[in-house]
Amino acid sequence: MDPTDTNEISEQFEGSPPDNQQDELNHSDKLIGVISEPGVTFEQTAKFPPRAADWLIPLIAFIIIAIASNFILFQNAEIKLQFVEMLNKRMEKVEQQMEEKVKSGDMTEADKEKAMEQARKGMEFMTGPTMRSVTLVIWTFIGFFLMALIYFLLAKFALKGEGTYNGTMVARGLPVYILFIQIIVIAILSLVFEKLMTDSSLAAILGTDRETIAGYLLSRVDPFAIWFYSVVGIGLAKMFKSDSTVKYIVMVFAVWIIGDLILFLLGTSFG
Repeated sequence: MDPTDTNEISEQFEGSPPDNQQDELNHSDKLIGVISEPGVTFEQTAKFPPRAADWLIPLIAFIIIAIASNFILFQNAEIKLQFVEMLNKRMEKVEQQMEEKVKSGDMTEADKEKAMEQARKGMEFMTGPTMRSVTLVIWTFIGFFLMALIYFLLAKFALKGEGTYNGTMVARGLPVYILFIQIIVIAILSLVFEKLMTDSSLAAILGTDRETIAGYLLSRVDPFAIWFYSVVGIGLAKMFKSDSTVKYIVMVFAVWIIGDLILFLLGTSFG
């Protein structure tokens, strides 16, 4: 080839566009890719400015399917009965606390009965399908933004990554599609075993008491949670332009384990 032949050079560049001129993946491609090829998907996504749709759509869709699953499960008589029994156990603890107040003279028997009635009504309202749905919406968004902030700060300052909070939200948001599959599996298992299950861990399947060390450890053995957090780690590594994916996955799992351990210890201390 003649180096002075500008037409031939131009044709070569036109035939091989640079990476930053590649077409951006549409959202449906990202949905499929985050499940089948998360590394490739996030690597391509990181070449373009973060889009709010990549975290907002998964969150909204997750809330819708979770609420629908919740209403479907509570149509099952056995599951509904288990929920009532769980509510009764909580009321027993409340009654024990109030009984101590009666014995100490801080409360009369009549006041105790009135307080018990109000407590039951409050629990039934707060744990009813409508309020559970409202709570799900609120805590889904609060949890999402809080975890994205924690990941961003750790990735930016602890791991010295080059990324943004918006990019962190995309890395945390797209993997939510994995949780869709988890919700479906949980619903199926709940209906098959006629048992109210909150996750897909061994603790939920075996019915292990989560207030024990064994129950806590078994609750970490959850294939969908492991899958989800692994993909979040991959997403963060790509969005923060890191050559090391492992350290981001380790960071995500450390936050998950340590955070849940703190909640477990607080629950056993004040439960």
